[in-house]
Amino acid sequence: MVKQVDVMSYLPPILQDYKELKEIAAMENPILSYLWQIIEDETNNQFIATINRNGADRYERMLKIASTSADTIETRRFRILAKYNDQAPYTRITLKLILNSLLGEGEYELTVSPSEKFIKIRIALTLSSMVKAVTDLLERITPQNMELDISPMYYLYKDIEHVPYKALKKYRYHELLTTPVVFTGAKYSDLTPYTHQQLSAYKHITIDEEGV
Repeated sequence: MVKQVDVMSYLPPILQDYKELKEIAAMENPILSYLWQIIEDETNNQFIATINRNGADRYERMLKIASTSADTIETRRFRILAKYNDQAPYTRITLKLILNSLLGEGEYELTVSPSEKFIKIRIALTLSSMVKAVTDLLERITPQNMELDISPMYYLYKDIEHVPYKALKKYRYHELLTTPVVFTGAKYSDLTPYTHQQLSAYKHITIDEEGV
């Protein structure tokens, strides 16, 4: 956030009414605000979590990471952080710590099966843009004999099978995959005993459009 500079506020009240000083302050304020912004940007660019696009450019050159103009700054930060975590080998506990730092605790589901040789990760839909970066990271640090299965955490049929058709028919298939349908009046698991006529008395709320 740009610091708002007001040179006149540093002058004693007796001088604040002088037109000449007001004109000087009006010229100095934007210059000093610009300098403050440079200082703030340089400070933020010392840390991956707060780098701006210029800072991301610098890290990507050092780490030889390719990016596109379509990448958001959050995706670029994530990719850089993933690169810095690229140090094998990892235990399952350490892998969870890495995923927690990258995605956030509770924002993914991790399943590791040494006997069946697979690692499965389901990433929250709000972080679905991170799937490729997580895949690239795990391909570098996990054993080559482990199969990787990484995808967004789509909603499954079992999550909505008890919701009556009348409450679902207005939504597209992709919406049912990626957004929670909120149906007031009863929990999904409690709808089975009701008839369609009984359920039609309830009102359903519009779904959350994020991720659609």
